[in-house]
Amino acid sequence: MQVSSDPLKPSKSKAELRRERRELQEAQRAAKMAAKGAKQTSTVAALKCTPELQSDANVRPLSDRTRQQKQKQLQQKEFVLESQPSISSQPTTPNKSQAATNAPAASGGQQALGVMRMDDPAHFKKSVRQLHKKKLQPRPQEPVRVNLFCHLSQPDKRVNVLGQHKLGITSSIHPFFLRLGLELDEGRVTGSNRRCLEFLRATAALILNFNWEETPGIGGSLARAFHTYFDRHVTFLDQCRPLPVTVRSAVQYIKIMLHRLDEVNSPEEMKSRLLDAVGNFMDERVHLADRAIANLVAESVPPGGVVCVFGESTVVAKALQVTWETRHQNFTVLVVDCRPRCEGRRMFLRLRKIGIPCEIVHIAALPMVAPKVSLTLLGAHSLLSNGYVIATMGTAHVANIVASVAHTPVMVCAETYKFWERAQSDAFEFNELGDPDEIWRGPRGTAADWRVPKDPDFVVDKGTHPEAWRELSQRADGLKNLRLLNLVYDVIPPELVSAVITELGILPTTSIPVVLRVKQASIEATNSFISTL
Repeated sequence: MQVSSDPLKPSKSKAELRRERRELQEAQRAAKMAAKGAKQTSTVAALKCTPELQSDANVRPLSDRTRQQKQKQLQQKEFVLESQPSISSQPTTPNKSQAATNAPAASGGQQALGVMRMDDPAHFKKSVRQLHKKKLQPRPQEPVRVNLFCHLSQPDKRVNVLGQHKLGITSSIHPFFLRLGLELDEGRVTGSNRRCLEFLRATAALILNFNWEETPGIGGSLARAFHTYFDRHVTFLDQCRPLPVTVRSAVQYIKIMLHRLDEVNSPEEMKSRLLDAVGNFMDERVHLADRAIANLVAESVPPGGVVCVFGESTVVAKALQVTWETRHQNFTVLVVDCRPRCEGRRMFLRLRKIGIPCEIVHIAALPMVAPKVSLTLLGAHSLLSNGYVIATMGTAHVANIVASVAHTPVMVCAETYKFWERAQSDAFEFNELGDPDEIWRGPRGTAADWRVPKDPDFVVDKGTHPEAWRELSQRADGLKNLRLLNLVYDVIPPELVSAVITELGILPTTSIPVVLRVKQASIEATNSFISTL
């Protein structure tokens, strides 16, 4: 029998030991809760100056996580109020549909960076932070929008892009880019090829005027210093109007050249080699490619046939000119046009100056004249890896009518630098939203007297004038659900495209991913070869 060493200290049972431990834990928990309550009381007293947090503090104490969320929301609201300008014509009392329309972008304000994912708050906030790092302001968004396209960016065209960014004589943006950005925003420079050529000319001026001697290189590299300067100008153009695939290809090419010239320390050598790269891209990817496409089109136009074209395309116009001047003059052109830009009129006048016999018809009357079409030539904004073609709005309608009524070939003329790795099959996932006022007014700068009615006896009612459609959409009845949608691009399925005419030859749409893989492999092989030198 074992006897305790301390006879004066009675032994405790297991139940008593558990009760003591429980009492000690409860006392510690009470002390911890009391300290936490005192801390929350002092925090609420410090935040009483904020009216939005005061109401919540009177109801229940705020936890650490809830308090951080409230402070973050207040910071976001302050940022939106500082960055968004006031618009006198913007409705001040939005209805429920407008509130639902603006809901996806409420976390970061009604602003965006180019064609971005407005329904992704994380991507939106990241883009806004990148803009502020480059000392640029995000553009205000259109207040009255279509709910189906809330995931796309739609800048308010009533706000001057130069005034929004506060860019004037002392601006850090190059004057060539300022002029190009203003022309892009107002729609004076259109077409993928023309926009790319203007961008390359502005880039050449940027290279010539860059202060290579006095600019300190980042990490001892002049290429990295110019890369930062160049990237800011590209972002500014993207704010004016989303960059087309052609400009994206040019930007990618210039950045690859800057990566290859990372070890060049001579300013003169850096300047000359960059100018040579810009000139080579302009000659090989655009001019020589257009000449090769024109020669292939000249062989495809049948004698005595009727060639159908839609809108305005520089590569198609050049191909028809080469065919008329070098091959034969035994064909006519049917130009299809539609609103709101009416680009077919410029195409019609351009071909008539060359001497080509032309006819112009509205897109609604195309089924009546489609049986006499023997060949259809279409331009393109880009060609996707799954064979779909992105072109001007209305191109898919023309291709569908000609293919179903005339049963004649539909060919797309496009350079290979318009090939894009993206894949989509509809015009809803990715597109560009144009100025909604063009639906009733037409393009800006083309009709200066659009406010004055043609009939002198007509009395203009400002309350029902189409210019006030944003205010009319806020009414309780009548036109309360009025929305204007101006999609820029259309998507053509590969079933409607007979072939794609490129500088590499006449290819089917299934060869687009093959060309993309070959180009990517060529770039990787060139980079690996240069890295081994």
